[in-house]
Amino acid sequence: MNSIDHWVDGKYEIILQDLQNDVYDITLGEIGKPETVETIERFVHKETAIRVMNVFSRNFADAIQRGYELTLSSRNFLHSDGRKVHISNSLEIDFNQEQFIALLEEGEFVA
Repeated sequence: MNSIDHWVDGKYEIILQDLQNDVYDITLGEIGKPETVETIERFVHKETAIRVMNVFSRNFADAIQRGYELTLSSRNFLHSDGRKVHISNSLEIDFNQEQFIALLEEGEFVA
């Protein structure tokens, strides 16, 4: 398993790993806590994996800066005021940064 790319924000680390046989994983975990590492998405095309890694890293940073925390068990970014955004939205390469930020500002309110 080789690391192709990584992103660190001080608490979290996102890693794009080349597993073998054209399989690539984007993983997320807390720095220094290997037990927290989880696979976010798996790909069979390296170019797609790299594009999604770049988009996810940017969107993850935008969510954290706006007061969201990622809950991997529900696969949602959650805000203390009740807003949530599903992680799949942060992996969407057809969403530009402004669209993702607008989604973070609106969110889906949890009843």
